[in-house]
Amino acid sequence: MSFAQDRHDQPQVVVVRSGHPGLIAGLLGCVLGLFGIFSIGIIFVPLAAICSLIGLLRGLGAGNGPGIGTSVLGFALTIAGFCVSPSLLLLTGLSIVASQLGQPSTPRPAAVVYQPPVTRMAPATVMQPGVQVPQFRDYPAEPYSGPSAPVILATPDEVNFRTRLREAVRQPANFAGSYSLALWGCGTSCVTGAAVNLKTGHVVWLPSSICCWPMDVDSKFQPVVAHLNSTLIVLSGLRNEKEGDQGAHFYSLEGERFGHILDVPRP
Repeated sequence: MSFAQDRHDQPQVVVVRSGHPGLIAGLLGCVLGLFGIFSIGIIFVPLAAICSLIGLLRGLGAGNGPGIGTSVLGFALTIAGFCVSPSLLLLTGLSIVASQLGQPSTPRPAAVVYQPPVTRMAPATVMQPGVQVPQFRDYPAEPYSGPSAPVILATPDEVNFRTRLREAVRQPANFAGSYSLALWGCGTSCVTGAAVNLKTGHVVWLPSSICCWPMDVDSKFQPVVAHLNSTLIVLSGLRNEKEGDQGAHFYSLEGERFGHILDVPRP
Protein backbone atom coordinates (compact mmCIF):
# COMPACT_ATOMS: atom_id res chain seq x y z
CA MET A 1 0.00 0.00 0.00
CA SER A 2 1.43 3.39 -0.94
CA PHE A 3 1.74 6.42 1.28
CA ALA A 4 -0.84 8.24 -0.82
CA GLN A 5 -3.34 5.47 -0.23
CA ASP A 6 -2.73 5.65 3.57
CA ARG A 7 -3.47 9.37 3.51
CA HIS A 8 -6.76 8.84 1.72
CA ASP A 9 -7.79 6.14 4.17
CA GLN A 10 -7.50 8.53 7.18
CA PRO A 11 -10.85 9.84 8.61
CA GLN A 12 -11.70 13.39 7.59
CA VAL A 13 -13.55 16.01 9.70
CA VAL A 14 -16.22 17.92 7.83
CA VAL A 15 -17.39 21.24 9.41
CA VAL A 16 -20.98 22.04 8.56
CA ARG A 17 -21.80 25.72 8.88
CA SER A 18 -25.27 27.03 9.30
CA GLY A 19 -26.53 28.74 6.23
CA HIS A 20 -28.29 31.52 8.20
CA PRO A 21 -26.42 32.53 11.38
CA GLY A 22 -28.71 34.22 13.88
CA LEU A 23 -31.90 32.96 12.26
CA ILE A 24 -32.73 30.37 14.91
CA ALA A 25 -32.07 32.75 17.80
CA GLY A 26 -34.11 35.45 16.05
CA LEU A 27 -37.03 33.09 15.50
CA LEU A 28 -36.85 32.02 19.12
CA GLY A 29 -36.90 35.71 20.12
CA CYS A 30 -40.04 36.22 18.00
CA VAL A 31 -41.79 33.24 19.59
CA LEU A 32 -40.87 34.34 23.10
CA GLY A 33 -41.95 37.89 22.26
CA LEU A 34 -45.38 36.61 21.24
CA PHE A 35 -45.59 34.68 24.50
CA GLY A 36 -44.65 37.90 26.30
CA ILE A 37 -47.53 39.74 24.63
CA PHE A 38 -50.21 37.15 25.22
CA SER A 39 -49.08 35.50 28.45
CA ILE A 40 -46.66 36.20 31.31
CA GLY A 41 -44.64 39.17 30.11
CA ILE A 42 -42.38 39.40 33.12
CA ILE A 43 -40.93 35.96 32.20
CA PHE A 44 -40.99 35.81 28.41
CA VAL A 45 -40.11 39.43 27.54
CA PRO A 46 -36.58 39.29 29.08
CA LEU A 47 -35.95 35.91 27.40
CA ALA A 48 -37.14 37.30 24.07
CA ALA A 49 -34.79 40.26 24.44
CA ILE A 50 -31.81 37.97 25.14
CA CYS A 51 -32.51 35.66 22.19
CA SER A 52 -33.11 38.56 19.83
CA LEU A 53 -29.86 40.19 20.92
CA ILE A 54 -27.91 36.96 20.33
CA GLY A 55 -29.51 36.50 16.94
CA LEU A 56 -28.80 40.10 15.95
CA LEU A 57 -25.14 39.87 16.95
CA ARG A 58 -24.66 36.59 15.08
CA GLY A 59 -26.50 37.88 12.06
CA LEU A 60 -24.46 41.08 11.94
CA GLY A 61 -21.24 39.15 12.43
CA ALA A 62 -21.98 36.90 9.44
CA GLY A 63 -23.72 39.56 7.38
CA ASN A 64 -26.80 37.35 7.18
CA GLY A 65 -29.98 39.17 6.22
CA PRO A 66 -32.58 36.63 7.41
CA GLY A 67 -30.86 36.36 10.82
CA ILE A 68 -30.77 40.15 11.21
CA GLY A 69 -34.38 40.57 10.07
CA THR A 70 -35.87 37.98 12.37
CA SER A 71 -33.84 39.34 15.31
CA VAL A 72 -35.11 42.87 14.67
CA LEU A 73 -38.65 41.49 14.53
CA GLY A 74 -37.96 39.73 17.80
CA PHE A 75 -36.92 43.06 19.35
CA ALA A 76 -40.11 44.69 18.06
CA LEU A 77 -42.23 41.96 19.64
CA THR A 78 -40.17 42.29 22.83
CA ILE A 79 -40.97 46.02 23.01
CA ALA A 80 -44.64 45.29 22.37
CA GLY A 81 -44.63 42.70 25.13
CA PHE A 82 -43.02 45.17 27.51
CA CYS A 83 -45.61 47.86 26.73
CA VAL A 84 -48.57 45.56 27.41
CA SER A 85 -47.13 44.01 30.57
CA PRO A 86 -48.41 45.82 33.70
CA SER A 87 -45.90 44.07 35.93
CA LEU A 88 -42.91 45.19 33.86
CA LEU A 89 -44.20 48.75 33.64
CA LEU A 90 -44.74 48.79 37.39
CA LEU A 91 -41.23 47.49 38.09
CA THR A 92 -39.74 50.07 35.72
CA GLY A 93 -41.67 52.90 37.36
CA LEU A 94 -40.64 51.80 40.83
CA SER A 95 -37.01 51.61 39.74
CA ILE A 96 -37.12 55.16 38.37
CA VAL A 97 -38.74 56.48 41.55
CA ALA A 98 -36.20 54.68 43.71
CA SER A 99 -33.30 56.10 41.71
CA GLN A 100 -34.69 59.62 42.01
CA LEU A 101 -35.20 59.27 45.74
CA GLY A 102 -31.66 58.02 46.14
CA GLN A 103 -30.16 61.10 44.50
CA PRO A 104 -29.48 64.18 46.65
CA SER A 105 -31.86 66.91 45.62
CA THR A 106 -30.65 70.42 44.91
CA PRO A 107 -32.61 72.70 47.20
CA ARG A 108 -34.31 75.66 45.62
CA PRO A 109 -33.01 78.95 46.99
CA ALA A 110 -35.48 80.04 49.62
CA ALA A 111 -36.70 83.53 50.21
CA VAL A 112 -34.75 85.48 52.77
CA VAL A 113 -37.23 86.88 55.24
CA TYR A 114 -36.03 90.35 55.97
CA GLN A 115 -34.35 90.97 59.31
CA PRO A 116 -34.05 94.70 60.14
CA PRO A 117 -30.35 95.65 60.32
CA VAL A 118 -28.64 98.64 61.77
CA THR A 119 -29.61 101.53 59.50
CA ARG A 120 -26.92 102.13 56.92
CA MET A 121 -27.25 104.09 53.69
CA ALA A 122 -24.84 103.97 50.80
CA PRO A 123 -21.69 105.88 51.82
CA ALA A 124 -20.69 109.25 50.44
CA THR A 125 -24.25 110.34 49.63
CA VAL A 126 -24.52 114.05 48.96
CA MET A 127 -27.14 116.06 50.84
CA GLN A 128 -28.33 119.35 49.44
CA PRO A 129 -28.33 122.28 51.87
CA GLY A 130 -31.56 122.46 53.83
CA VAL A 131 -32.68 118.93 52.87
CA GLN A 132 -33.32 116.65 55.84
CA VAL A 133 -32.94 112.88 55.63
CA PRO A 134 -36.25 111.13 56.49
CA GLN A 135 -36.17 109.37 59.85
CA PHE A 136 -37.92 106.12 60.73
CA ARG A 137 -39.51 107.71 63.78
CA ASP A 138 -41.27 110.22 61.54
CA TYR A 139 -43.23 107.41 59.85
CA PRO A 140 -44.58 105.38 62.77
CA ALA A 141 -46.52 102.10 62.50
CA GLU A 142 -48.25 100.00 65.15
CA PRO A 143 -46.78 96.45 65.35
CA TYR A 144 -49.24 93.65 64.63
CA SER A 145 -49.06 90.27 66.38
CA GLY A 146 -52.36 88.65 65.35
CA PRO A 147 -52.97 85.67 63.04
CA SER A 148 -51.72 85.73 59.45
CA ALA A 149 -54.16 85.70 56.53
CA PRO A 150 -53.40 83.45 53.54
CA VAL A 151 -51.44 85.23 50.85
CA ILE A 152 -53.53 86.42 47.87
CA LEU A 153 -51.92 85.55 44.52
CA ALA A 154 -53.59 88.07 42.24
CA THR A 155 -50.99 88.57 39.49
CA PRO A 156 -48.77 86.31 37.36
CA ASP A 157 -45.67 87.50 39.25
CA GLU A 158 -47.29 86.60 42.55
CA VAL A 159 -48.13 83.15 41.24
CA ASN A 160 -44.56 82.67 40.00
CA PHE A 161 -43.12 83.62 43.40
CA ARG A 162 -45.84 81.95 45.48
CA THR A 163 -43.34 79.80 47.41
CA ARG A 164 -41.43 82.84 48.66
CA LEU A 165 -44.59 84.78 49.45
CA ARG A 166 -46.13 81.88 51.36
CA GLU A 167 -42.92 81.53 53.32
CA ALA A 168 -43.17 85.23 54.20
CA VAL A 169 -46.63 84.88 55.76
CA ARG A 170 -45.32 82.08 57.98
CA GLN A 171 -42.97 84.61 59.58
CA PRO A 172 -43.87 87.38 62.04
CA ALA A 173 -44.29 90.96 60.86
CA ASN A 174 -41.02 92.82 60.32
CA PHE A 175 -42.04 95.97 58.43
CA ALA A 176 -44.65 98.72 58.67
CA GLY A 177 -46.46 97.14 61.61
CA SER A 178 -48.31 94.29 59.90
CA TYR A 179 -46.15 93.37 56.90
CA SER A 180 -43.70 90.53 56.38
CA LEU A 181 -40.98 91.72 54.01
CA ALA A 182 -39.15 89.04 51.99
CA LEU A 183 -36.12 89.65 49.77
CA TRP A 184 -34.44 87.40 47.21
CA GLY A 185 -31.69 87.67 44.65
CA CYS A 186 -32.31 88.76 41.06
CA GLY A 187 -28.73 88.56 39.78
CA THR A 188 -25.24 89.54 40.83
CA SER A 189 -25.42 92.21 43.56
CA CYS A 190 -29.14 92.57 42.95
CA VAL A 191 -32.17 92.02 45.19
CA THR A 192 -35.90 92.39 44.83
CA GLY A 193 -38.82 91.40 47.00
CA ALA A 194 -42.28 92.07 48.29
CA ALA A 195 -44.15 92.76 51.51
CA VAL A 196 -47.21 90.71 52.46
CA ASN A 197 -49.88 92.26 54.68
CA LEU A 198 -50.42 89.67 57.39
CA LYS A 199 -53.87 91.11 58.14
CA THR A 200 -55.26 90.88 54.60
CA GLY A 201 -52.87 88.65 52.60
CA HIS A 202 -52.34 91.37 49.98
CA VAL A 203 -48.92 91.58 48.35
CA VAL A 204 -47.09 94.88 47.84
CA TRP A 205 -44.02 94.66 45.62
CA LEU A 206 -40.99 96.82 46.24
CA PRO A 207 -41.02 99.90 44.02
CA SER A 208 -38.03 98.51 42.10
CA SER A 209 -35.21 96.05 42.23
CA ILE A 210 -32.02 97.43 43.73
CA CYS A 211 -28.53 96.57 42.54
CA CYS A 212 -24.96 97.64 41.95
CA TRP A 213 -24.36 99.27 45.32
CA PRO A 214 -20.85 100.67 45.87
CA MET A 215 -18.00 98.29 46.61
CA ASP A 216 -16.70 100.41 49.50
CA VAL A 217 -19.65 99.70 51.82
CA ASP A 218 -18.95 98.36 55.30
CA SER A 219 -20.00 94.99 56.69
CA LYS A 220 -23.24 96.38 58.18
CA PHE A 221 -24.52 97.82 54.91
CA GLN A 222 -27.88 96.55 53.64
CA PRO A 223 -29.33 97.52 50.23
CA VAL A 224 -32.84 97.49 51.76
CA VAL A 225 -33.48 98.94 55.22
CA ALA A 226 -36.87 98.77 56.97
CA HIS A 227 -38.21 98.58 60.53
CA LEU A 228 -41.20 96.88 62.10
CA ASN A 229 -42.50 100.08 63.74
CA SER A 230 -42.13 102.33 60.70
CA THR A 231 -43.56 102.58 57.20
CA LEU A 232 -40.29 104.09 55.91
CA ILE A 233 -38.06 101.95 53.67
CA VAL A 234 -34.68 102.85 52.16
CA LEU A 235 -33.23 101.35 48.96
CA SER A 236 -29.53 101.99 48.34
CA GLY A 237 -28.03 101.45 44.89
CA LEU A 238 -29.39 101.57 41.35
CA ARG A 239 -33.14 101.15 40.94
CA ASN A 240 -33.95 98.71 38.12
CA GLU A 241 -30.29 98.93 37.01
CA LYS A 242 -30.80 102.50 35.82
CA GLU A 243 -27.50 104.27 35.17
CA GLY A 244 -26.96 107.51 37.06
CA ASP A 245 -29.41 106.48 39.79
CA GLN A 246 -26.81 105.56 42.42
CA GLY A 247 -27.78 106.72 45.88
CA ALA A 248 -30.23 106.24 48.75
CA HIS A 249 -33.92 106.22 47.81
CA PHE A 250 -36.59 106.79 50.47
CA TYR A 251 -40.15 105.48 50.24
CA SER A 252 -43.10 105.15 52.59
CA LEU A 253 -45.76 102.45 52.48
CA GLU A 254 -49.09 104.24 52.12
CA GLY A 255 -52.34 102.33 51.64
CA GLU A 256 -50.61 99.20 50.31
CA ARG A 257 -48.45 101.08 47.84
CA PHE A 258 -45.02 102.67 48.10
CA GLY A 259 -44.91 106.44 47.88
CA HIS A 260 -41.65 108.12 46.89
CA ILE A 261 -40.23 110.60 49.41
CA LEU A 262 -36.68 111.56 48.54
CA ASP A 263 -33.55 110.55 46.62
CA VAL A 264 -30.10 111.24 48.03
CA PRO A 265 -27.67 110.84 45.09
CA ARG A 266 -24.15 109.52 45.32
CA PRO A 267 -21.57 111.19 43.06
